[in-house]
Amino acid sequence: MVQAFSVDESKSVRGLQRSRLLLVEDQDEARERFRVWLEKSGYEVHAVANGVDAIARMRQVPIEVVITHLRLPGLNGIELLSLAKEVDPRIEVIILSESCTVEDTLGALRGRAFDFLLTPLRDLRQLNRVVAEALLQRCLDWRVPAPRAPRPNPVTPGSGLTTREEQVLSLLALGWENKRIAKALCLGEKTVRNLLSGIYGKLGVSNRTQAVIQFQQRQSAEFPAPSRLPGLPGVVAGEAS
Repeated sequence: MVQAFSVDESKSVRGLQRSRLLLVEDQDEARERFRVWLEKSGYEVHAVANGVDAIARMRQVPIEVVITHLRLPGLNGIELLSLAKEVDPRIEVIILSESCTVEDTLGALRGRAFDFLLTPLRDLRQLNRVVAEALLQRCLDWRVPAPRAPRPNPVTPGSGLTTREEQVLSLLALGWENKRIAKALCLGEKTVRNLLSGIYGKLGVSNRTQAVIQFQQRQSAEFPAPSRLPGLPGVVAGEAS
């Protein structure tokens, strides 16, 4: 479960570098509403009105998460998603829209959008949760080791996980269900089930609980007691009151 800090608790970490978000919204009122909320939630927010300005800002400032409206003048949200990944493949993109067609959904999935939220958002804490998950995904990608070279000998339990298996296992440890894991990694649910079967075999376990326990034990050994990762102190920000 993702931990969220209250506004009072977040005051104690003000001295740390905040996570940088880029907000792209052409409607002035909506842009200001989201900007104020996210800044009160503890984020550093860069707000622009169109895709061209968004790309320019991404080249000037190391952005971690982009929150963009789908319908924008000039570059739309899907086109901006593709260009953002060219600037930095690790940028996570959250797309907002009042409606969602099949083409929009497929475009977002192909472009590896982190999530697609329908607006208006009645509770802005929903946006906080998705942003926190997107930042956590960046954190997990940062922690995943490079793929290991194939071994001629049989794989021993607890070793030889591929990069994709590491990602699935990391999300499994967060309590995510197969459907949610599949969406986050742009995979089919059947593929996720197959990956889990491979993970169980490599870890020498028979179920999700045992796999998560092994994962947590391994993480404790490899990353002893870090509350935040180097260079990523703002992985999770709090919710505004």
